[in-house]
Amino acid sequence: MVRYGKKAILTNSEKPEEQLTFHFLAIGSNSDPAKAKGCAETYAIEYFLTKFFLIPTTDELDPDVTKDHEHSNRLKSGKQETAEEIQKRHEEKDQKRIAELKTKYGADWKLSQEYKLWRGNL
Repeated sequence: MVRYGKKAILTNSEKPEEQLTFHFLAIGSNSDPAKAKGCAETYAIEYFLTKFFLIPTTDELDPDVTKDHEHSNRLKSGKQETAEEIQKRHEEKDQKRIAELKTKYGADWKLSQEYKLWRGNL
């Protein structure tokens, strides 16, 4: 298994002094270490970009994609969610996850490996 930290720096091309820096983990496994690193690299970057830019994934060959979740940024009515609605949905999901961690680990929930892995602080 290969696991390492990555850093992405997004720079405003019109104002290069404006930058956003993100840290995230790349994790991959394969019996061949070179393939494990390639897998980790590919999926880490793909996941970061699709989540950051809210790109829907509809790869028919991906076994994790189901018809019910192909367009998770669309409401049941077919209307596209606004950025505010998407942000609210993500915040609610995070609050639910935090509540689960607090229940599981009590006052030390932020010290748990599960929390650190979730937040990418390992």
